[in-house]
Amino acid sequence: MLIKELEEKSGLSRDTIRYYEKIGLLEIKSSDRKENNYKSYTEAHLHRLLLIQEAKKMGVTLKQIGDYIKAWEEDSLTYDEKKWIFNSQLDHLNKRIETLQNLKAYVQRKLEKLEEGAPMKIETKVK
Repeated sequence: MLIKELEEKSGLSRDTIRYYEKIGLLEIKSSDRKENNYKSYTEAHLHRLLLIQEAKKMGVTLKQIGDYIKAWEEDSLTYDEKKWIFNSQLDHLNKRIETLQNLKAYVQRKLEKLEEGAPMKIETKVK
């Protein structure tokens, strides 16, 4: 598939796809080029982009994604190292969930006060 189709299927911009190529997250081999030198992306490229998007949603940095993917593909990670990666991401997600729950409670309190007609102060600190 050409980059336009990859954009549509992945939801990523052409610039983002090219950036991921530039930093080595998406590898394009010479065999991935057509006779006219256009890049021809495969389903594997699409799956890699979707994986990157999911990892980013979890808060994994692009550097970490690159490190993890390389180590995983080289099969150089032990079971414990793989487990640590997922556990650390789970811890990170739990912290983000807690932060969002606190923000939600803050907004709910403000909405309740507004509905009661009480004067509202804008708090600068969320509990």
